[in-house]
Amino acid sequence: MTTGIILAGGDLTPEFADYIIKDYISRGEIFLAAADAGLETCLKAGRKPDLVLGDFDTVRQDVLSACRNTEGVSFEQHNPVKDASDLELCIDSLEARGIREIAVLGALGGRADHTLANIRMTYWYACRDVRLVLLDPQNRIRCVMAEGSGTFRIPRDEQWGK
Repeated sequence: MTTGIILAGGDLTPEFADYIIKDYISRGEIFLAAADAGLETCLKAGRKPDLVLGDFDTVRQDVLSACRNTEGVSFEQHNPVKDASDLELCIDSLEARGIREIAVLGALGGRADHTLANIRMTYWYACRDVRLVLLDPQNRIRCVMAEGSGTFRIPRDEQWGK
C-alpha cells in the first residue's frame, strides 16, 4: 500500500522532513506531495515531489517556476478564492488517487487557526476511512475511532517518542 506524505507550508525544517520521508521509504512505497509553500521545504530536503498543489500564493515564484519543468512532477493549481485550504485540497487529491494513509508535515505550529483546523481534519478524514497523521518533532496527532464496544488500544510501537 502506498503512503502519502504531504509537506505543508507551516513550521517544518528540511532536516525533519528528510528524516520522516526516509523512515516512510524504509517501510514501503510513498507518494510525496507539496502543498503550496511546502514545495520550498521539499526541495531544501533534496526531494522531488510527485505532486505540487495549491493556489501558489505563499510559495516563492522562482521556486515554483524552476520545479514546473521537472519531469515526473504533477501540478494542480487552484483558485485562491476557495472554501478549502491548500492542505485539504492536497489530502483530497491523494484520497482520489486511492491513498488511505497520509502523513502530513508542516501542519502544526504557526497560526493557531490553521493548527486547530488541521487537527479537526484528522476526524473528518477518519470518518471517510482515511488515516491522517499530523507530525512534528514533538507530536504525532491522529484520530482514533472506537469500534463496537467503544474502547480502543494504541499499541506502544505506534506511539511517538519514548
